[in-house]
Amino acid sequence: INSVLSPKNAFFPQTETLFRFSRDDSRGFGTEPGAEADREQVIFGIRPCDARSLRLMDMVFSGQYEDSYYLNRREKTTLIGLACFDPAETCFCPTFGIDPASGEDVDILFSDIDDRYLVEASTEKGAALLDRFAEFFAELRGDEEQLREARKAGLAGMKKLDVNAIADKMAPLYEGDYWESIGMKCLGCGICTYLCPTCHCFDIADVNLDEGGERFRCW
Repeated sequence: INSVLSPKNAFFPQTETLFRFSRDDSRGFGTEPGAEADREQVIFGIRPCDARSLRLMDMVFSGQYEDSYYLNRREKTTLIGLACFDPAETCFCPTFGIDPASGEDVDILFSDIDDRYLVEASTEKGAALLDRFAEFFAELRGDEEQLREARKAGLAGMKKLDVNAIADKMAPLYEGDYWESIGMKCLGCGICTYLCPTCHCFDIADVNLDEGGERFRCW
């Protein structure tokens, strides 16, 4: 089972208060920061492709200008991934170097093998969580790796495109007339922003009330 929406909203909320401001006739203006994430969270069942998208978001929000709101949520989040052994025909993980059955970008990976799940920690954070709930896990039987490799055999037929070749072919078509006809189909609804796991554009606006207000960002 795959989610319809990506986990982006858990780290980069659709609407988020950056700070609040108040004004007083005697003291002038005052400000206070917006509430950043103050509790830990777990995202369970994230697929490796969605987990990889967060790595790209990290590059944006931890670059030259660090975003404390995003980074704080990332630090307080544990990612529990679910290996994908039955990708859809439209999936394109190999094209971008993503292993659908890898725990590379998560803290813990669950792999569905036969009548049980193989559970592996990929980070210290993941190992700490497994140790905390060790009573819920059984010892390995010894055949887990063999069963996982058998399931991974079905991934060999996934399509892989040469994205560099695509880029080379697209460049001469940049000014193509047909882009206008394709663009006419866009309603400007912005739903692509909701669905795309790596879209990080946002607006900033102020809400002004009689005695103050707040500045927020939204997408």
